[in-house]
Amino acid sequence: MKSLGKNLWSPVLRLKKALLLLKGNWLSLVLWPLVGLVAIAGLWGLLESRDALEQDRVRTEVGHNAMALSKAYATQMAQSLEKLDDLTLFLKHSWETSGGHIDLAKLSARGVFSTAQSAVVLIAGPDGRAITSTRPFKPGLTFADRQYFQYHLANNNDALRVGQPTVGRISGQRVIQMTRRLSRLDGSFDGVLIVSVADDFFALMPETTVFGKEGLQALVGDDGLMRVAFIGRSGGALRNDALGATTTCLATKQASLFSSACFPDAVPRYVASTSLGSYPFKAIVGLSEREALRSYLVQSQETHVLFAIGSALVVFLGLFAVALSVRLRIKRREASKIREAYRMATENGKDGFYLYKRVLDKADMLVDFQVVDCNERGAALYGKVKRDLVGTTFRDLYGAGDFRDSIVENYNQIYTTGYGEDEYEVEAGSLVSATWLHRKFVRTFEGLAVTLRDISDTVATKNDLARIALEDELTGLPNRRWLTGALPEILLVAGQRAQTVSILFIDLDNFKNVNDTLGHSAGDELLQAAAKRLGELMRQGDRVIRLGGDEFTVVLAPGCDDASVSNVAARIVQAFKGPFAVGGATNIVGASVGIAEYPRDGTDSESLLRKADMAMYAAKVSKGSFRFYSTDLAERLHKRLTTEQDLREALKLDQLVVYYQPRVRTGSGELVGMEALVRWMHPTRGLIMPDEFIPVAENSDLIVEIGEVVALKVAGQLARWRDDGLRIVPISVNVSPRQFDKGGVADLVRRCLQKTGLPATFIEVEITESAMMGDSEQIAAQLAALAELGIKIHVDDFGKGYSSLSLLQRLSLDVLKIDRAFTADLGITPESRVFYRAIVSMAHALGMTTVAEGVETAAQLQELRELGCDEIQGYLISKPLPALETSQVLIRYSTVRNAKAKVKEPFSVHRFDTGHGEGPQPVLSIVSD
Repeated sequence: MKSLGKNLWSPVLRLKKALLLLKGNWLSLVLWPLVGLVAIAGLWGLLESRDALEQDRVRTEVGHNAMALSKAYATQMAQSLEKLDDLTLFLKHSWETSGGHIDLAKLSARGVFSTAQSAVVLIAGPDGRAITSTRPFKPGLTFADRQYFQYHLANNNDALRVGQPTVGRISGQRVIQMTRRLSRLDGSFDGVLIVSVADDFFALMPETTVFGKEGLQALVGDDGLMRVAFIGRSGGALRNDALGATTTCLATKQASLFSSACFPDAVPRYVASTSLGSYPFKAIVGLSEREALRSYLVQSQETHVLFAIGSALVVFLGLFAVALSVRLRIKRREASKIREAYRMATENGKDGFYLYKRVLDKADMLVDFQVVDCNERGAALYGKVKRDLVGTTFRDLYGAGDFRDSIVENYNQIYTTGYGEDEYEVEAGSLVSATWLHRKFVRTFEGLAVTLRDISDTVATKNDLARIALEDELTGLPNRRWLTGALPEILLVAGQRAQTVSILFIDLDNFKNVNDTLGHSAGDELLQAAAKRLGELMRQGDRVIRLGGDEFTVVLAPGCDDASVSNVAARIVQAFKGPFAVGGATNIVGASVGIAEYPRDGTDSESLLRKADMAMYAAKVSKGSFRFYSTDLAERLHKRLTTEQDLREALKLDQLVVYYQPRVRTGSGELVGMEALVRWMHPTRGLIMPDEFIPVAENSDLIVEIGEVVALKVAGQLARWRDDGLRIVPISVNVSPRQFDKGGVADLVRRCLQKTGLPATFIEVEITESAMMGDSEQIAAQLAALAELGIKIHVDDFGKGYSSLSLLQRLSLDVLKIDRAFTADLGITPESRVFYRAIVSMAHALGMTTVAEGVETAAQLQELRELGCDEIQGYLISKPLPALETSQVLIRYSTVRNAKAKVKEPFSVHRFDTGHGEGPQPVLSIVSD
């Protein structure tokens, strides 16, 4: 009985003990459960609100995705149809202009159909029978029963027509056929051009993650008929009525949810459509609703499970908090033991540990902090041992003064907040033997617990890394990253002070030549020398930055006016005209400088650097100069860059054409040659003259490619005229100074001759005086290579440039073309006749033939005959003519030559028919006397 009574009273006794421990803390018994219930209710409310918002977000996102995919699909289809449209137009034109004589199999072998490599291209005649195809077909194969054939037979409409899916009669596969009517010259029906492509040609990324396994894509015509449709990775036929309804509902181009009844797989989808623009089709994309919500539903279910677990945990924590309250007083009793254990644990650590007690005066005002405990590492940081440091105050260590007062004030502020942690640079006068410290402060019952760690090495390493990251490795200058970080701050301060800031963008003009000829190590040496030279030119407050490659930027000290900036830029340009001794050689590179000013040209660093760069490009046109940014400069640069981009496209699309201007003997009028002149046949602007695009090409490598294109076209045209039985004459091709500097002109001419089988006498080369002003040995070598081939060399526009007589004497040249400015002055000033006679006499003395350029009047012709000029060229004879009109000139020339051959008389006396009235005549007329 006693044992039973003891067991019954034991829980009661434990409860009584707990209640005694919680005396004065009853509120904690109620507070924690109440807080837990409020937290649970709030969390579940937030969860439901979040679920609703997430569903709306997912639905909105899938609608946007459907619209984005629809636009992407429409763009892809428009581009694909445009390529096939261009292909069929090309084939239609070839068929109709050749009189129905093209071989599609041969064209396919030559790669003409690279746009649609998997397509079958076929031409059916007016009776429906196959005539030619890119793939073999059975004889007698007919397409007269096809619906598109009947359509083109009945409709005089040559627009591209896209049919519905069918089984191709050649491929035997499911295809979509695009057709175009073929017509004879009188407009009558001449058959049908058919391009068959597999229906997956119209698919858009069926395996993309956003598209999903249940995603729908379809191409529907404005006639409501479906061309292709895919669901997931496999095609599926959709009901035309459901798809038609979808197309109608999407007329506003908004993504909408369509019910399962609209689709054969009964899957609701968000559907969007986009028109193909110039083609009568809509690209339709549908994204599955259940796929879109699947990840959300899984996540929502997991979240509910987690919230349920969390709610249970909150309940548990509430109960646990009550239990902790019971043990609170017990833990407080053990707090001092824990602090002692912590001190002992840190005794032998790497960090210095200190316990500071606040020292108060009689008025309970803080006057100092005293070290009541520390470890040996902490004492060592002060250069002491533990027994000497414990018990000391900051007054004992530092005496009375500002340094000691600042330490006490700092520690007191941390005591007030209760916690502090920082990285601290040790001030001069401190006894701590470190440069940088990591400090951690925790308020204790009587003062502060402080941990100090010496991080001097870590901070030094970090500073070195930061310096390296902002410094150019080669030159030691600040780099682009430094500029990106520092320039916005410089502009901000300048704006606050109403000051200007000038940015100079510097590019070395001929640096690439050094790299190419002497190697990259010499290039690096030159960049280091250039950086040093720039630094020596700068004033106090100016900063030189290397952006990369051979580009530098200078940020001038704020407050400079335009005159001061011009002086700095001029000094830079002048300094870089001096030679650099690198790689065992003396090199002159030069510098071009572009200038932009804050806030006149821009208020942010990005726009200022961009505009300074634009100004540099403008300066680089003449090289070795500087330019300030201006709006008209930006417009000109934009126009030049646009022209350069269009010119690159023109070269790809073969838009350059060659015109030919005849050259005749002054005395007889005999046709002796022609000059090839390039023109640009722009698809929208029409014929563009060379003065609009050749200067742009000269400032880029495009002039080299243009020179090659013209030379190949000229050689090909000469070969065609020869094959047509015409008497051909030599044609001179202009070679730019850049093309001549790069060399390889002789190789280009050799390729032209080998490709066409022409004798070397029919291609001649024209170079300007400026092309002869470079390395004389290199120029002589190139001219010798051309001479070895038997190519005549013309000096074009003589008198316009340097007119170096010594060069004419040293170099082996054949023809001297006198600039039109001298011809225009004939008969106007007495000196002009003297100059002209001197030039002709000099050329004849050197064994050169003379050609007068720009001859426009009969009076000029008479003067040139009297002066003994050998040949003439100009509008009096003929304007530059396209190849077709030039053919007529050659036909007339051949006729005159043949007529003379029959009577065995020398072709020597002819006259010019200059027409009636004044002014130059644009058509050459050679008539026998």
